[in-house]
Amino acid sequence: MDVLDDEGTLWVSTASGLLRLTGSGSGRYAAVPSARVNAIEADEDIPFTSRSATVPYGQTVRFRFAATAFQDPARTLYSTQLVGHDDVRSAWRDERFREYTNLSPGTYVFRVDALSAQGIRARPAVVTVTVPAPWYLSVWAAMLATLFAGLAVAAIAWSTSRHHRLRADGERLRADELDRLNAQLRHADELKDSMLANTSHELRTPLTAILGFSEILTDHDDEEVQELADHMLSAGNRLLHTVNDLLDVARLRSGKVDLSPVEVDVARVARRVVAELAPLASQKGLALAVVPAGLSVIAMLDPDAFARVVTNLVSNGIKFTDRGSVTVSIDASEGDVRLQVTDTGRGIDAEFLPRLFQTFEQESTGYGRSAEGSGLGMAITGQLVDLMGGTIAVESELNKGTTIRVRIPAEATTGPSDPHRVDAASVS
Repeated sequence: MDVLDDEGTLWVSTASGLLRLTGSGSGRYAAVPSARVNAIEADEDIPFTSRSATVPYGQTVRFRFAATAFQDPARTLYSTQLVGHDDVRSAWRDERFREYTNLSPGTYVFRVDALSAQGIRARPAVVTVTVPAPWYLSVWAAMLATLFAGLAVAAIAWSTSRHHRLRADGERLRADELDRLNAQLRHADELKDSMLANTSHELRTPLTAILGFSEILTDHDDEEVQELADHMLSAGNRLLHTVNDLLDVARLRSGKVDLSPVEVDVARVARRVVAELAPLASQKGLALAVVPAGLSVIAMLDPDAFARVVTNLVSNGIKFTDRGSVTVSIDASEGDVRLQVTDTGRGIDAEFLPRLFQTFEQESTGYGRSAEGSGLGMAITGQLVDLMGGTIAVESELNKGTTIRVRIPAEATTGPSDPHRVDAASVS
């Protein structure tokens, strides 16, 4: 226990006895002083011992410290470091506090060094700080989120299937019954779109946190933990891609997508997209190119919407092509931008072509399906082309390949798409 008496003498209790420190004489200390952490504050004071403390997750944390045994304490300088967060110690300052925000869950060591005006350095103060992870960032929360996403997708698929069955039955009803049923179907569509948007928004926030901590665990010292983190990260990214697609479908169907046309070199946009997808093609040994190389095609359209169309078409070509090539050609003619994507893949069955651009439609389904996916990519592509005032056509032959042709006005329209339109493109 330290006591400062009326004469300016500081009495310090140590393991070896009681030391008397005064400000007179030579100014030398009878013992080396120690820095101290006086308080740890968050939304309220944090109880702590001299060696450890637990800090709630998500709160701003302030460490207060001092070295009162020094002469002229107002001129004492301090250097701090939160090991596990700060790479190096801070510069010497006269401030007696240090704040941190958004500390990730984990264990840290807070160290304080003090330097007197006479150049005497105190023994550092060290406190171990633990930030526990909240429940929603745990592995169990990740499993529950994945389960909920699976149930939501199953519910959406069931609702879509029911929608089609009701529509088929409605053709056999009398005119007055058909009007009533159509009203029910429109209401079901609105509920489905609302559920798509709400469910996707609720899933995306915890998924982002799960992916962030999974990525941290990939650098863990334990190889088994690294392998599990890799699997979790891969599955989480796949689920996040599906959630984003669900959000895009809901926004397109509700007519809430507004285009922002600007003057852009669409050939350059296509080359950038192809460059981003080149590693996927390389993994499968496929040739991927944009022809003619170096061409410039200037148009007034929304570059993000156009890039999404190119991305979906090229990634689909890569996905369904096992050998050969995927070729992208782009030019302008008669006031239109013309985009063509040709692959040498497995082709599309003629009976499936009319349903190619419908939501959740896939040529192969069930556990034995030949490729991953939610059946949303081509639906989004068709609706974006429709929203830009363009057309899309498909030619395909089984085991020989597929060619998809897109024509978009060089001065794109910005009108909203029909939210109830299912087949957003012509197919040939």
